[in-house]
Order: sequence, then C-alpha cells, then structure tokens
Amino acid sequence: LLSVVAGKVLTADAVLEAPAVSIRGQVTDSDGAPINDANVVLYEIDDSGGWYDTGYAYTEDDVSQSGKYAFGNLPAGQYKISFDRDWDTAYGAIQVIEYYNDERTLDAAALITVVDGSTYTADAVLEAPVVSISGRVTDSDGAPINDGYVTLFESDGFGGWDAIDSAWTRKDTSRSGKYAFGNVPDGQYKISFGREWDTAYGPIWSVEYYNDKRTLDEAALITVVAGSISTADAVLEAPVVSISGRVSNSGGTWLKDAYVSL
Repeated sequence: LLSVVAGKVLTADAVLEAPAVSIRGQVTDSDGAPINDANVVLYEIDDSGGWYDTGYAYTEDDVSQSGKYAFGNLPAGQYKISFDRDWDTAYGAIQVIEYYNDERTLDAAALITVVDGSTYTADAVLEAPVVSISGRVTDSDGAPINDGYVTLFESDGFGGWDAIDSAWTRKDTSRSGKYAFGNVPDGQYKISFGREWDTAYGPIWSVEYYNDKRTLDEAALITVVAGSISTADAVLEAPVVSISGRVSNSGGTWLKDAYVSL
C-alpha cells in the first residue's frame, strides 16, 4: 500500500524487465507474404472448462518483424490462439478468422503448451476469403444504406438459430450499401438486416429478416453451396413511429442517457 500524506511527496520507483517471450509466430497469406494487420487473440481455460480471451496482439508492419507477433511472461499451462483479419473484396469487407492450428472453431483449436524457459512457435496462414453470401441494402427509394448491420445465423441443431457472423454495409461509392460473408460452409442460413433511423422523436432501431420477414423464425432460408455465391438483398423502410415520449428526473430535467424497453 502507498500512503499519501498532505504536504509530502511520495516516491514509488519501479524496475521493468524485458519480457520473456512465451509464444511467438508469424502470420502470412497463401503466397507466403506477411500479413501486417492481423489481430491475434490468446485464450486460457477457466475453472468450468471453457475458454476466455486473456491477451491481444497485432502483427508488426516494420520490415524486420513483418507479420510477426508475440506474447510474453505467460505462466506455464495450456492456451489457444485465434487469428483474424479483414479482407477487402468487390462485395465488401470480410473478416477471416481461424484458430491454431488451421481450425475453424475455438473448441477445435490445437492446444499450445507453455513451459517455463521455452518459447512456443505458432504460425498461421490466412487465405483470402471465398465469397459465399453477398447482397445490397437499400431504402424504399432505392438509395443504398451505408450504415446497415447484417447478421448471419446458423442452426443450433435444436430448432433455434445462433448468430455466427456480422458485417456492415459499405460506404464507398463503387460498393455503396453492399455486404458479404465469406468461407461459409455448405448449409442453410438466415440473415437479419438492422439500421438506426433518425426521426423527429429520436433514433429508432429497426430490424427485418430475409426475405422481408419480421422475425427470425419466419426468415427465409439461404442455401450456401461451394463454388457459388448466394445473393440476399434487402429493402429497409423508414419506421412509422408508434410510441414516443420524453424522460426526465424528478426535477423536470430531461435525461439524455435513459434506456427505454418495450
């Protein structure tokens, strides 16, 4: 504990030692070129047997360490790692994520065992995504919506649906309103489209499901087949205000950060 006393200056020095590298690696593309903008996430196991993120790193962009990353001073034990990167495509930006060693899910990821006094090397090769689903989001006048939020769902195997990926529609001129998902395994999926609309009463978040459905259960199925691109466009209409109001405190001052649930 540090005790601060009025009128006196407390001195607290520290000596920082260079970290001992525990895990290191390099991220490259399929041609062997280093990827300088990849995110690397470190996971460790919790008491219940699950995995939680415990460290983050970015691959370097300087010449001598291009594509490299490292984690240091890790306690001995077992860990997992994910690698992700956003790829720019003609249909929009697609995030590619994989787990060490070339696995699709965290559960399937290979274990990395850290031993005191040694360094584990975990490299990764990220391949440019193959576009599986793409589309364009517009308003009722046909104008592209550049701030739409698109969510991809897959069956949970028990009659429900789990969100597995998300994307924003593009803002640049040539791809305005477009989105894409890549490297999606063959199967059937559902999609939602959301957007926050500004109204005279305040912002309203509206969401619909493909193809022009109101709920996830009603949403049309999208079938993904290797080698082809499934198209799922959407037209979002400005919401009709049904309920509105203002929130104030007991003194009559309007509150700007109140959260209202229906």
